[in-house]
Amino acid sequence: MIAISIMAATVAHGQAYGDLHDFGGTITGTGTADGQQPDLDVAFDAAGNMYGTACYGGAHNDGMVRELTASGAYIDLHDFGGTITNANGMSGPDGINPYGGPTIDASGNLYGTTTGGGPNRSVAGFNGGVLWEIKRSGAYIDLHDFGGTVINANGTSGPDGADTNAELVIDKSGNIFGTAIYGGANPGSSNFNDGMVWELKASGTYKDLHDFGGTVVNTLGAPVADGTTPWCGIKFDSSGNMFGTTNAGGASQVGIVWELTPSGVCTDLHDFGGAITNTNGESGPDGSQPQAGVVIDGSGNVYGTAYFGGLNGDGIVWEIKHTGAYIDLHDFGGSIENANGESGSDGQDPEEIVFDSSGDMYGTAFTGGGEGWGMVWELTKSGSYLDIHDFGGAIVDANGESGPDGTNPTGGVTFNASGTMFGAASMGGALAVGMVWTIEPIVISLASNSVTGGTKVVGTVTIDAAAPSGGAKVTLSSSDTNAATTPASVLVAAGATSAAFNVTTLPVSASVGVTISASYGGATASAKVNVLRPELKSVQLGLGTCIGGESTEQVKFTLTGPAPSGGSVVQIGSSNAAVASFSAASATISAGSTSVTVPMTTYAVNQNTVVDAKGTLGSSFSPAFTVRTPYASTLTISPSTVTGGGTATGSVTLDGPAGSNGMVVSLQSSTARAQVPPSVTVPAGATSVTFTITTTAPTASITVKIKAAATAGPSASATFTLTP
Repeated sequence: MIAISIMAATVAHGQAYGDLHDFGGTITGTGTADGQQPDLDVAFDAAGNMYGTACYGGAHNDGMVRELTASGAYIDLHDFGGTITNANGMSGPDGINPYGGPTIDASGNLYGTTTGGGPNRSVAGFNGGVLWEIKRSGAYIDLHDFGGTVINANGTSGPDGADTNAELVIDKSGNIFGTAIYGGANPGSSNFNDGMVWELKASGTYKDLHDFGGTVVNTLGAPVADGTTPWCGIKFDSSGNMFGTTNAGGASQVGIVWELTPSGVCTDLHDFGGAITNTNGESGPDGSQPQAGVVIDGSGNVYGTAYFGGLNGDGIVWEIKHTGAYIDLHDFGGSIENANGESGSDGQDPEEIVFDSSGDMYGTAFTGGGEGWGMVWELTKSGSYLDIHDFGGAIVDANGESGPDGTNPTGGVTFNASGTMFGAASMGGALAVGMVWTIEPIVISLASNSVTGGTKVVGTVTIDAAAPSGGAKVTLSSSDTNAATTPASVLVAAGATSAAFNVTTLPVSASVGVTISASYGGATASAKVNVLRPELKSVQLGLGTCIGGESTEQVKFTLTGPAPSGGSVVQIGSSNAAVASFSAASATISAGSTSVTVPMTTYAVNQNTVVDAKGTLGSSFSPAFTVRTPYASTLTISPSTVTGGGTATGSVTLDGPAGSNGMVVSLQSSTARAQVPPSVTVPAGATSVTFTITTTAPTASITVKIKAAATAGPSASATFTLTP
């Protein structure tokens, strides 16, 4: 599996552990008391909403059925401890203390049992419990009241079940199957009777399928003592045979694994309490007192746990091959070191198990682990045992409240359709009465979730256990390879828990959301990156000041990324087209390029004028530049020597054309013996004008300096020699 970060918590192997809900408070918006001590097993509907039960709490402190929607809303579906009248007109508590989680049918209706309540009373004098249904509409229905009397196939009568705390199974026809710890036709100690397997037909008929505590046959066909007190529910194989465990009974009175055929033949597949030699050649008890049910794989092999026994006395994981061979897969009570370098028990008192899509096994232990308060563990197909999470640490929930991250899980784990792991802890959480937790199976974290096409984004995957020898290959993919691509896979190096990879984005003409997915060990996860079309990043001026009608402003338009196929069109313009303008209203930046430079033509002006060069593509920029009037750039005088009393001709040239009003050029002479007009005007559109210099004879030759200056700007000058 691969892990995602949800809430801050210290966990093994780098995966992140999330607090989804803390029990014990008041439900927001209702004022109703929340549940306490949740059952660990949850169910999901097709929309991803999660359903579960809490043994205590709720409006009457007798437990509740809860829903945690896919969007995170928490809903109280039903509070146990009220009063209900069944189909027979009998009234009583509508059920109290649901120890088992709910089962959901194809229509989204919920089913479950309670250990007490209902109109009937069991042989011990307590209410016998109910089989309930909650319709999608919200209606609560009492389908069956335990604690009555039933006649089995042999014509023997007895209590029809009491203390039902296991999950149910619903077949395609709508028939419901389950077990009861007590009840049935065979008397047990203290008149509790030894338990039973029951069926409630879709028609409403209740059947006693098997009474524990009598005699059954073993795999050799010999009669042996049956098991008693089935704590957990049943599983069907592909042929319709039922399988389960009992907590007691059998040859050693510490439980059995049983099979019940559709014809009603019950077989003792294994008696706990014997001896076994594990794969290390060590011998010890083969397990005792299982409190969990079984799992059956496609080959017909049966798996489960025993709460006690094993080489260390703290429980085992076992397998019964379809051939009948019993195998010790793991002995609890040893030591293990988690990813934080902390050593502790590898778990004690194991609960339910489940397989992921890759065939790796997961489960919980009620106690043990690095903190001593239980743990989540994984047993891989190769036989490696991993510490996934140690309960008893600290966590901060979504409300900012701190507390234990959960203690003493009382059931197994559940995977949703995406491979995310969920469960509950019976204690702990911010209010110390239980919580719902999650460990995400896979995540991709991206350094940025919004980038302009044509750039690279660094992604990271993190797996929940150190990669094995040879590394762990994580498959990568993109939902739109025209916008973003990934390598086909990334390898997490042996011993490491994470690896980085690059997401290469491509230029796009319109922004698009792309899902980047990772897959490893059958689990998948995704992260979304928005690949943005390039927008205008800047507009830069080449000159900043232009001579109207003479110089051209070079304007550079730059994008945030390369232009896509077909180019990117930037809308361009001027704030004063009479002074400066582009030849077109837009400019195209060619595919793969990030910029284009466009000339801006200027026109002659009568005064200095500020103009904005505008550019728009997503973002807009409009830097200002000045279009100025021309300066007097040169002054020439001819001839260069003039005899006093003669004349000379001066010519003033501007560095650009005069504006529509013409350009006035002021003149000045260094001596009264050379007279110039006060000013001359360069005609509109012209760049030069001439004038006459009149002279009088000096007593000796002198150098005369003539200066010319436009209305604004520097002056130009020239000299000539004036002789007597």
